[in-house]
Amino acid sequence: MGFRFRKSFKIAPGVKINVNKKSVGVSVGGKGARVSVNSSGKVTKSVSIPGTGLSYTDTDQIGKKKNKVKSTTEPPQPPVNNNSSSSGDNNQPPNKNEGTAEGFAIIFLIASFVYWGNTFIRILLFVISCCIFNYKGKQSGNTKPFYKKPWQIILAVLFIYVISRGAFKNNIDEITLKTDLSTALQVPTEQTVVFNYEPADADNADDIKLHITDTSILAGEIKSNEDGKVTCILTPKAEGSVYVTCSDGDDVRKQVKVNVSTSELEAKEAAEKKAEEERLAAEKAEQERLAAEQAEQERLAAEQKAAEEKAAQEQAAAEQAAQEQAAQEQQQEQMVYITPSGERYHLDASCGGKNSYQVPISQVGGRTPCKKCAGG
Repeated sequence: MGFRFRKSFKIAPGVKINVNKKSVGVSVGGKGARVSVNSSGKVTKSVSIPGTGLSYTDTDQIGKKKNKVKSTTEPPQPPVNNNSSSSGDNNQPPNKNEGTAEGFAIIFLIASFVYWGNTFIRILLFVISCCIFNYKGKQSGNTKPFYKKPWQIILAVLFIYVISRGAFKNNIDEITLKTDLSTALQVPTEQTVVFNYEPADADNADDIKLHITDTSILAGEIKSNEDGKVTCILTPKAEGSVYVTCSDGDDVRKQVKVNVSTSELEAKEAAEKKAEEERLAAEKAEQERLAAEQAEQERLAAEQKAAEEKAAQEQAAAEQAAQEQAAQEQQQEQMVYITPSGERYHLDASCGGKNSYQVPISQVGGRTPCKKCAGG
Protein backbone atom coordinates (compact mmCIF):
# COMPACT_ATOMS: atom_id res chain seq x y z
CA MET A 1 0.00 0.00 0.00
CA GLY A 2 1.43 3.38 -1.04
CA PHE A 3 1.87 6.27 1.34
CA ARG A 4 -0.98 8.81 1.22
CA PHE A 5 -1.43 12.24 2.72
CA ARG A 6 -4.46 14.53 2.60
CA LYS A 7 -5.44 17.44 4.84
CA SER A 8 -8.21 20.06 4.54
CA PHE A 9 -8.28 23.51 6.15
CA LYS A 10 -11.45 25.58 6.36
CA ILE A 11 -10.63 29.25 5.71
CA ALA A 12 -14.18 30.58 5.25
CA PRO A 13 -17.73 29.24 5.12
CA GLY A 14 -17.82 26.89 2.14
CA VAL A 15 -14.14 27.48 1.24
CA LYS A 16 -11.44 24.91 1.99
CA ILE A 17 -7.76 24.45 1.16
CA ASN A 18 -6.87 20.85 0.32
CA VAL A 19 -3.28 19.61 0.60
CA ASN A 20 -1.90 16.24 -0.48
CA LYS A 21 1.52 14.93 -1.36
CA LYS A 22 1.14 15.87 -5.05
CA SER A 23 -0.69 19.19 -5.13
CA VAL A 24 -2.44 21.99 -3.29
CA GLY A 25 -5.99 22.99 -4.18
CA VAL A 26 -8.97 25.10 -3.28
CA SER A 27 -12.58 23.93 -3.14
CA VAL A 28 -15.60 26.19 -2.90
CA GLY A 29 -19.25 25.31 -2.37
CA GLY A 30 -21.47 23.13 -0.24
CA LYS A 31 -23.64 20.06 -0.58
CA GLY A 32 -25.45 21.36 -3.69
CA ALA A 33 -22.45 22.49 -5.73
CA ARG A 34 -18.70 22.40 -5.33
CA VAL A 35 -15.83 23.45 -7.58
CA SER A 36 -12.27 22.31 -6.87
CA VAL A 37 -9.06 23.57 -8.48
CA ASN A 38 -5.59 22.26 -7.64
CA SER A 39 -2.06 23.30 -8.52
CA SER A 40 -1.86 20.57 -11.18
CA GLY A 41 -4.52 22.34 -13.24
CA LYS A 42 -7.25 19.79 -12.48
CA VAL A 43 -10.72 21.30 -12.22
CA THR A 44 -13.55 19.23 -10.74
CA LYS A 45 -17.13 20.51 -10.88
CA SER A 46 -19.87 18.64 -9.05
CA VAL A 47 -23.51 19.68 -8.72
CA SER A 48 -26.46 17.93 -7.12
CA ILE A 49 -30.00 18.49 -5.98
CA PRO A 50 -30.14 17.78 -2.25
CA GLY A 51 -32.61 15.14 -1.21
CA THR A 52 -33.08 13.65 -4.70
CA GLY A 53 -29.89 11.65 -5.13
CA LEU A 54 -29.23 13.31 -8.52
CA SER A 55 -25.74 14.62 -9.09
CA TYR A 56 -23.30 15.36 -11.90
CA THR A 57 -19.49 15.49 -11.81
CA ASP A 58 -17.18 16.81 -14.52
CA THR A 59 -13.36 16.86 -14.44
CA ASP A 60 -11.24 19.02 -16.76
CA GLN A 61 -7.58 19.90 -17.11
CA ILE A 62 -6.79 23.60 -17.49
CA GLY A 63 -4.93 24.22 -20.74
CA LYS A 64 -5.93 20.88 -22.28
CA LYS A 65 -8.56 20.64 -25.00
CA LYS A 66 -11.02 17.77 -25.09
CA ASN A 67 -10.70 15.54 -28.16
CA LYS A 68 -14.03 14.55 -29.53
CA VAL A 69 -13.90 11.09 -31.18
CA LYS A 70 -16.15 10.76 -34.21
CA SER A 71 -17.31 7.41 -35.50
CA THR A 72 -16.68 6.69 -39.21
CA THR A 73 -17.04 3.80 -41.56
CA GLU A 74 -13.82 4.58 -43.35
CA PRO A 75 -10.82 2.40 -42.53
CA PRO A 76 -8.23 4.10 -40.36
CA GLN A 77 -5.55 5.90 -42.30
CA PRO A 78 -1.95 5.16 -41.50
CA PRO A 79 0.02 8.04 -39.99
CA VAL A 80 1.69 10.26 -42.55
CA ASN A 81 5.34 10.98 -41.91
CA ASN A 82 5.75 14.37 -43.49
CA ASN A 83 8.97 16.23 -42.83
CA SER A 84 7.66 19.48 -44.24
CA SER A 85 7.45 22.60 -42.20
CA SER A 86 3.73 22.03 -41.64
CA SER A 87 4.54 19.08 -39.39
CA GLY A 88 5.97 21.50 -36.93
CA ASP A 89 2.52 23.01 -36.36
CA ASN A 90 1.23 19.66 -35.03
CA ASN A 91 4.02 19.44 -32.51
CA GLN A 92 3.63 22.91 -31.05
CA PRO A 93 3.89 22.98 -27.25
CA PRO A 94 0.65 23.84 -25.50
CA ASN A 95 0.06 27.50 -24.91
CA LYS A 96 0.40 28.33 -21.23
CA ASN A 97 -2.31 30.99 -21.50
CA GLU A 98 -4.76 28.58 -23.08
CA GLY A 99 -6.49 27.87 -19.70
CA THR A 100 -6.66 31.50 -18.64
CA ALA A 101 -10.24 31.90 -19.81
CA GLU A 102 -11.37 28.79 -17.96
CA GLY A 103 -9.55 30.03 -14.86
CA PHE A 104 -11.44 33.32 -15.00
CA ALA A 105 -14.69 31.44 -15.56
CA ILE A 106 -14.09 29.34 -12.45
CA ILE A 107 -13.26 32.45 -10.41
CA PHE A 108 -16.40 34.22 -11.64
CA LEU A 109 -18.50 31.13 -10.87
CA ILE A 110 -17.12 30.85 -7.33
CA ALA A 111 -17.60 34.59 -6.75
CA SER A 112 -21.23 34.43 -7.88
CA PHE A 113 -21.95 31.89 -5.12
CA VAL A 114 -19.86 33.26 -2.23
CA TYR A 115 -20.18 37.03 -2.83
CA TRP A 116 -23.03 38.40 -0.68
CA GLY A 117 -23.09 41.90 -2.09
CA ASN A 118 -25.15 43.30 -4.94
CA THR A 119 -27.46 40.69 -6.49
CA PHE A 120 -27.05 42.12 -10.01
CA ILE A 121 -23.27 41.68 -9.81
CA ARG A 122 -23.69 38.07 -8.71
CA ILE A 123 -25.99 37.30 -11.65
CA LEU A 124 -23.60 39.05 -14.05
CA LEU A 125 -20.64 37.00 -12.79
CA PHE A 126 -22.61 33.76 -13.16
CA VAL A 127 -23.70 34.59 -16.73
CA ILE A 128 -20.14 35.54 -17.74
CA SER A 129 -18.75 32.27 -16.36
CA CYS A 130 -21.38 30.23 -18.22
CA CYS A 131 -20.65 32.08 -21.47
CA ILE A 132 -16.92 31.38 -21.11
CA PHE A 133 -17.57 27.67 -20.45
CA ASN A 134 -19.83 27.46 -23.53
CA TYR A 135 -17.28 29.26 -25.70
CA LYS A 136 -14.46 26.96 -24.57
CA GLY A 137 -16.73 23.98 -25.09
CA LYS A 138 -17.38 24.96 -28.69
CA GLN A 139 -13.64 25.34 -29.27
CA SER A 140 -13.19 21.81 -27.93
CA GLY A 141 -15.86 20.43 -30.27
CA ASN A 142 -18.77 20.36 -27.81
CA THR A 143 -21.46 22.25 -29.76
CA LYS A 144 -24.36 21.34 -27.47
CA PRO A 145 -26.42 24.34 -26.40
CA PHE A 146 -26.70 25.38 -22.78
CA TYR A 147 -30.02 23.67 -22.15
CA LYS A 148 -28.56 20.30 -23.25
CA LYS A 149 -25.70 20.34 -20.75
CA PRO A 150 -26.95 18.69 -17.54
CA TRP A 151 -24.29 20.07 -15.23
CA GLN A 152 -24.96 23.65 -16.32
CA ILE A 153 -28.71 23.21 -15.90
CA ILE A 154 -28.29 21.85 -12.39
CA LEU A 155 -25.82 24.62 -11.59
CA ALA A 156 -28.25 27.26 -12.85
CA VAL A 157 -31.12 25.83 -10.80
CA LEU A 158 -28.92 25.79 -7.71
CA PHE A 159 -27.75 29.36 -8.38
CA ILE A 160 -31.34 30.58 -8.76
CA TYR A 161 -32.22 28.88 -5.47
CA VAL A 162 -29.29 30.53 -3.66
CA ILE A 163 -30.07 33.93 -5.15
CA SER A 164 -33.78 33.69 -4.30
CA ARG A 165 -32.97 33.10 -0.62
CA GLY A 166 -31.19 36.43 -0.26
CA ALA A 167 -32.41 38.51 -3.17
CA PHE A 168 -35.35 40.00 -1.32
CA LYS A 169 -33.72 40.31 2.10
CA ASN A 170 -31.88 43.29 3.43
CA ASN A 171 -29.31 41.40 5.47
CA ILE A 172 -26.43 42.72 7.53
CA ASP A 173 -23.29 43.33 5.47
CA GLU A 174 -20.82 44.24 8.21
CA ILE A 175 -20.47 44.34 12.01
CA THR A 176 -17.83 46.58 13.58
CA LEU A 177 -16.68 47.37 17.11
CA LYS A 178 -17.18 50.95 18.26
CA THR A 179 -15.84 50.68 21.84
CA ASP A 180 -12.11 50.57 22.50
CA LEU A 181 -11.25 47.36 24.35
CA SER A 182 -7.46 47.63 24.18
CA THR A 183 -7.32 48.18 27.96
CA ALA A 184 -7.99 45.23 30.25
CA LEU A 185 -11.29 45.24 32.09
CA GLN A 186 -11.10 45.41 35.88
CA VAL A 187 -12.98 43.05 38.17
CA PRO A 188 -15.80 43.67 39.10
CA THR A 189 -16.47 46.91 37.16
CA GLU A 190 -19.08 46.55 34.41
CA GLN A 191 -18.18 47.76 30.91
CA THR A 192 -20.57 48.99 28.22
CA VAL A 193 -19.53 47.80 24.75
CA VAL A 194 -21.15 48.95 21.50
CA PHE A 195 -21.12 47.11 18.15
CA ASN A 196 -22.32 48.79 14.94
CA TYR A 197 -23.90 46.97 12.01
CA GLU A 198 -24.75 48.06 8.48
CA PRO A 199 -27.29 48.61 7.08
CA ALA A 200 -29.03 49.93 10.18
CA ASP A 201 -32.44 48.76 8.90
CA ALA A 202 -31.33 45.18 8.19
CA ASP A 203 -34.09 42.57 8.24
CA ASN A 204 -32.05 40.10 10.29
CA ALA A 205 -31.00 42.55 13.02
CA ASP A 206 -33.05 40.58 15.56
CA ASP A 207 -30.85 37.54 14.91
CA ILE A 208 -27.77 39.23 16.40
CA LYS A 209 -26.34 37.25 19.32
CA LEU A 210 -23.45 37.73 21.74
CA HIS A 211 -21.14 34.80 22.44
CA ILE A 212 -18.34 34.63 25.06
CA THR A 213 -15.90 31.72 25.07
CA ASP A 214 -15.59 31.49 28.89
CA THR A 215 -18.43 32.91 31.01
CA SER A 216 -16.56 32.13 34.24
CA ILE A 217 -14.12 34.92 33.33
CA LEU A 218 -16.52 37.35 31.64
CA ALA A 219 -20.32 37.50 31.51
CA GLY A 220 -22.25 39.54 28.98
CA GLU A 221 -25.69 40.34 27.68
CA ILE A 222 -27.26 42.52 24.97
CA LYS A 223 -28.89 45.56 26.58
CA SER A 224 -30.38 47.06 23.42
CA ASN A 225 -30.38 46.54 19.66
CA GLU A 226 -31.70 49.35 17.48
CA ASP A 227 -30.74 51.74 14.67
CA GLY A 228 -27.61 49.84 13.71
CA LYS A 229 -26.22 49.79 17.24
CA VAL A 230 -25.91 46.81 19.60
CA THR A 231 -25.24 47.84 23.20
CA CYS A 232 -23.82 45.12 25.43
CA ILE A 233 -22.99 44.98 29.14
CA LEU A 234 -19.85 43.00 30.05
CA THR A 235 -19.24 41.98 33.66
CA PRO A 236 -15.68 40.82 34.53
CA LYS A 237 -15.58 37.94 37.03
CA ALA A 238 -12.03 36.61 37.13
CA GLU A 239 -8.61 37.31 35.67
CA GLY A 240 -7.98 35.88 32.20
CA SER A 241 -8.60 36.32 28.46
CA VAL A 242 -11.71 35.51 26.44
CA TYR A 243 -13.11 36.10 22.94
CA VAL A 244 -16.33 38.07 22.52
CA THR A 245 -18.22 37.57 19.26
CA CYS A 246 -21.14 39.60 17.95
CA SER A 247 -22.79 37.64 15.11
CA ASP A 248 -25.94 37.78 13.01
CA GLY A 249 -26.23 33.98 13.11
CA ASP A 250 -24.86 33.50 9.56
CA ASP A 251 -21.47 34.56 8.24
CA VAL A 252 -21.29 38.18 9.37
CA ARG A 253 -19.57 38.56 12.72
CA LYS A 254 -17.07 40.59 14.69
CA GLN A 255 -14.76 38.88 17.16
CA VAL A 256 -12.60 40.71 19.67
CA LYS A 257 -10.23 39.52 22.39
CA VAL A 258 -10.92 40.89 25.87
CA ASN A 259 -8.42 40.78 28.74
CA VAL A 260 -9.68 40.80 32.32
CA SER A 261 -7.47 41.69 35.29
CA THR A 262 -7.80 42.50 38.99
CA SER A 263 -6.19 45.47 40.78
CA GLU A 264 -3.84 44.97 43.79
CA LEU A 265 -6.46 46.25 46.20
CA GLU A 266 -9.12 43.99 44.74
CA ALA A 267 -6.70 41.06 44.77
CA LYS A 268 -5.90 41.76 48.45
CA GLU A 269 -9.59 42.04 49.29
CA ALA A 270 -10.28 38.83 47.41
CA ALA A 271 -7.47 37.06 49.33
CA GLU A 272 -8.75 38.38 52.66
CA LYS A 273 -12.27 37.37 51.78
CA LYS A 274 -11.08 33.91 50.85
CA ALA A 275 -9.10 33.60 54.11
CA GLU A 276 -12.13 34.72 56.11
CA GLU A 277 -14.31 32.22 54.33
CA GLU A 278 -11.78 29.46 55.06
CA ARG A 279 -11.64 30.51 58.77
CA LEU A 280 -15.42 30.49 59.06
CA ALA A 281 -15.52 27.13 57.35
CA ALA A 282 -12.93 25.74 59.80
CA GLU A 283 -14.86 27.12 62.78
CA LYS A 284 -18.06 25.65 61.46
CA ALA A 285 -16.37 22.28 60.97
CA GLU A 286 -14.96 22.41 64.54
CA GLN A 287 -18.38 23.31 65.95
CA GLU A 288 -19.95 20.47 64.05
CA ARG A 289 -17.27 18.08 65.37
CA LEU A 290 -17.82 19.21 68.98
CA ALA A 291 -21.57 18.97 68.59
CA ALA A 292 -21.18 15.46 67.21
CA GLU A 293 -18.95 14.46 70.13
CA GLN A 294 -21.39 15.93 72.65
CA ALA A 295 -24.28 14.18 70.99
CA GLU A 296 -22.35 10.91 71.12
CA GLN A 297 -21.59 11.41 74.81
CA GLU A 298 -25.21 12.21 75.57
CA ARG A 299 -26.28 9.12 73.67
CA LEU A 300 -23.85 6.92 75.60
CA ALA A 301 -24.96 8.50 78.92
CA ALA A 302 -28.60 7.95 78.04
CA GLU A 303 -27.89 4.35 77.15
CA GLN A 304 -25.96 3.84 80.41
CA LYS A 305 -28.74 5.46 82.44
CA ALA A 306 -31.34 3.33 80.74
CA ALA A 307 -29.27 0.23 81.45
CA GLU A 308 -28.87 1.19 85.11
CA GLU A 309 -32.59 1.90 85.46
CA LYS A 310 -33.39 -1.40 83.86
CA ALA A 311 -30.98 -3.21 86.18
CA ALA A 312 -32.46 -1.43 89.22
CA GLN A 313 -35.96 -2.35 88.10
CA GLU A 314 -34.94 -5.93 87.58
CA GLN A 315 -33.26 -6.02 91.02
CA ALA A 316 -36.29 -4.44 92.70
CA ALA A 317 -38.57 -6.90 90.98
CA ALA A 318 -36.35 -9.76 92.10
CA GLU A 319 -36.27 -8.49 95.70
CA GLN A 320 -40.05 -8.05 95.71
CA ALA A 321 -40.52 -11.53 94.33
CA ALA A 322 -38.21 -12.89 97.03
CA GLN A 323 -40.09 -11.01 99.75
CA GLU A 324 -43.42 -12.24 98.47
CA GLN A 325 -42.10 -15.77 98.32
CA ALA A 326 -40.71 -15.48 101.88
CA ALA A 327 -43.98 -14.01 103.10
CA GLN A 328 -45.88 -16.76 101.42
CA GLU A 329 -43.60 -19.39 102.94
CA GLN A 330 -43.92 -17.69 106.31
CA GLN A 331 -47.66 -17.61 106.02
CA GLN A 332 -47.72 -21.31 105.14
CA GLU A 333 -45.57 -22.29 108.20
CA GLN A 334 -46.90 -19.73 110.77
CA MET A 335 -49.09 -21.02 113.64
CA VAL A 336 -51.80 -18.76 115.05
CA TYR A 337 -54.41 -18.95 117.80
CA ILE A 338 -58.15 -18.90 117.24
CA THR A 339 -61.28 -19.44 119.30
CA PRO A 340 -64.21 -21.48 118.17
CA SER A 341 -66.51 -18.50 117.93
CA GLY A 342 -63.96 -15.71 117.42
CA GLU A 343 -63.69 -13.73 114.20
CA ARG A 344 -59.97 -12.97 114.51
CA TYR A 345 -56.75 -14.94 114.80
CA HIS A 346 -54.03 -14.14 117.27
CA LEU A 347 -50.30 -14.51 117.41
CA ASP A 348 -50.32 -14.42 121.23
CA ALA A 349 -52.19 -17.20 123.04
CA SER A 350 -52.96 -14.98 126.01
CA CYS A 351 -54.64 -12.47 123.66
CA GLY A 352 -56.91 -15.19 122.36
CA GLY A 353 -58.17 -16.19 125.80
CA LYS A 354 -58.68 -19.51 127.61
CA ASN A 355 -60.64 -21.06 124.77
CA SER A 356 -57.96 -20.36 122.11
CA TYR A 357 -56.10 -23.16 120.46
CA GLN A 358 -53.27 -23.24 117.93
CA VAL A 359 -53.83 -23.97 114.23
CA PRO A 360 -51.83 -23.30 111.02
CA ILE A 361 -52.66 -19.88 109.53
CA SER A 362 -54.07 -21.63 106.49
CA GLN A 363 -56.95 -22.93 108.63
CA VAL A 364 -58.15 -19.60 110.04
CA GLY A 365 -60.82 -19.44 107.41
CA GLY A 366 -62.47 -16.04 107.15
CA ARG A 367 -60.91 -14.75 110.38
CA THR A 368 -58.90 -11.54 110.17
CA PRO A 369 -55.71 -10.70 112.11
CA CYS A 370 -56.08 -9.29 115.57
CA LYS A 371 -55.45 -5.59 115.83
CA LYS A 372 -53.53 -5.97 119.09
CA CYS A 373 -51.18 -8.86 118.43
CA ALA A 374 -51.35 -9.62 114.69
CA GLY A 375 -51.34 -6.07 113.31
CA GLY A 376 -54.81 -6.28 111.84
